[in-house]
Amino acid sequence: MEVHQLVSSIAIGDAISNAAFSLQELFRKQGYASEIFAEQIPAELTSQCKHIGRYLDVDLTENILIAHYSIASMGMVTLPFFKARKILFYHNVTPYKYWIQINPLAAFHCLRGKSDLPKITPFINYGVAFSDFSLEDLRKAGLANLKRLPLQMKLDQYKIQPDPLTLQSFSGSEKKILVVGRIAPNKKVENAVRVVSMIPNSRLIIAGSTRDAASYYHSIRQVAQKLKVKVDFVGHISQAELNALYKSADVLLVMSEHEGFCVPILEAFYFGVPVVAFASGAIPETSNGGALLFTDKKPEVVAALIKKVLDDPELRIQLKAAGDNALRQHLEFPLEKEVMRIIQEVSKMQPLYQSR
Repeated sequence: MEVHQLVSSIAIGDAISNAAFSLQELFRKQGYASEIFAEQIPAELTSQCKHIGRYLDVDLTENILIAHYSIASMGMVTLPFFKARKILFYHNVTPYKYWIQINPLAAFHCLRGKSDLPKITPFINYGVAFSDFSLEDLRKAGLANLKRLPLQMKLDQYKIQPDPLTLQSFSGSEKKILVVGRIAPNKKVENAVRVVSMIPNSRLIIAGSTRDAASYYHSIRQVAQKLKVKVDFVGHISQAELNALYKSADVLLVMSEHEGFCVPILEAFYFGVPVVAFASGAIPETSNGGALLFTDKKPEVVAALIKKVLDDPELRIQLKAAGDNALRQHLEFPLEKEVMRIIQEVSKMQPLYQSR
């Protein structure tokens, strides 16, 4: 038996990609042949992944295929025709409404991602999600064998020496409010700009790729310019640079309206950065009592919360202790043991597929 994985796209620093690489390492350590197949592979990862066109070479009924599902794609649509026993790792799908005015093609893929799910699940042996919020989608789609697992984190990457130039660039006296994640319309980055406009002596740092959302990125810049907010868009950065940003930050701000997990929250906990976040999607589950959550998104309300965190040393101590506890609980889960238990369970199931 071999255990392979399928992702729509692979990228350095992406949460889904990181999970796939960690799982591959686990499966190989357990003695299984294990490859990652992707539809989109950047040049720097061509030696570590294979194109989906080569997957049929290993598509056998005795094998297992883990499909990381987050958007409609060629590989996900064809899952019913693959012969291997299949496990769906569901990372959630962004509601298409966020993309309609930004990128109609992305909106279409998100719409198809949700609408295709019930068509695919009859041919899936097992479903894994990373929050109860996401698990509910799989239940509604008709999957019976389900498990919630914490998203895997590799702490080694956070131990990389912070980039000294980044540390120097953000060493000023301003209060540094950090936003981390792909610049996408569901992240509501423009709302973060409005919040920071109400915090004196502040600087907003936005770390994330603008791919597929150029018009949204420019609209955020216009809001910042209009409100005279000091903002740095640092784009897609290295792990050393990201570590330096967390080291420099006073607060991580999460304004997102849709999250299937939200890795930056746990990253902030690791670096001892207080988190102020909108209680949407899976954010309350991921933060697990470690963040200061809010439900009223009025900029003045959120700005007041951040100012309280900045001005109250006792509150920061309490948030750090709560964040440490949430991160510890996340890391203490016997993830590798549970993944291998699922692999063994699925290995005894009958493969589910449509004849080609």
